[in-house]
Amino acid sequence: IQVDRLEELSEEDYTAVMQTVHKVMKRVAEVFGPEYRACVKVMGFDVPHVHVHVLPCRDGQEFHKSEHPAEPDHDALEQMAKKLMF
Repeated sequence: IQVDRLEELSEEDYTAVMQTVHKVMKRVAEVFGPEYRACVKVMGFDVPHVHVHVLPCRDGQEFHKSEHPAEPDHDALEQMAKKLMF
């Protein structure tokens, strides 16, 4: 089910999403180590559906940073995805 806003999720779907976010946060903390926190952003403005970003952050400045390169480094992203797999 795709919804535009977080509050539109059923309680069951909301719980499932947040349980998954919790698992991903724990994995990010394991992979990145104690100098990072697993930070969470609930998004929904740029694309018309709810999604949650789990980001490794060292401080609040990194958390609020919204700059992204025009074209991401796909090789680096692939390597990171492999490290984060459960």
